[in-house]
Amino acid sequence: MITRDDSILIASGTTVHALARCIQPDHRLTVITASLQVSEHLSGMENVDIIQLGGMLRHSSLSVVGNYAESAPAVFARNFSGTLSDTDLEGATVGVQNDSASARATQQAAPGAQLSGVSTLNDAFAALESGGVAYVACDSFMGGYLAMGYSDISLAAAFYLADARGVAIAATNTSLPAAVTSAFDALTSSGELNTIRKRWVGDLTTISVSNQLVINGVAQQYADAQAAQAAADAAAAEESQEGEGEE
Repeated sequence: MITRDDSILIASGTTVHALARCIQPDHRLTVITASLQVSEHLSGMENVDIIQLGGMLRHSSLSVVGNYAESAPAVFARNFSGTLSDTDLEGATVGVQNDSASARATQQAAPGAQLSGVSTLNDAFAALESGGVAYVACDSFMGGYLAMGYSDISLAAAFYLADARGVAIAATNTSLPAAVTSAFDALTSSGELNTIRKRWVGDLTTISVSNQLVINGVAQQYADAQAAQAAADAAAAEESQEGEGEE
């Protein structure tokens, strides 16, 4: 039930896009989403405030500036301390949203993990708190937001390098990127950005090599992930240029 002045988080995918089409509130609502389709659909509703979780966009029509969040498949656990490894996940019951990036990352890292599919992450965290599952695998930022509702649930490990999140801006707007960058710099230097982050994800730690999942005895190294990402970006850019040339 969505009530007045609620803030809701909508992920990406066809199911949640269908959900967004059903949202027609007659009161003020804040929607946080990583889906451009969801943002586009809701943008015509004056009483809906939209916070777009930007990220890596390979379209010439949009640019992303700022860095106020991060995203990576991660594992959350109860009363956790120390280092999480793939052997900890082997045979353990892990709550995941069906057909999610986190579910796939779990299967790749620990093929023996027992995945328990749920329709919402709220259900997964409730199962973690009650002992129905040993871990929950989900996006780090979404998990941080939900973990604030539990005193004993926290980030245990991330599967790999996090993607920075920023603000998506039309590439045709040449003045706004500089203005947004300046605003982010001011918020960072004043400490306000950190305060805002804590409001949304509490004490969620920044993802680094120190809290990455240990696989086969070795933590995923940032250099390897960055190199792979750079190669993927270069291939995508080349593909995009070829497509534009064909037009």
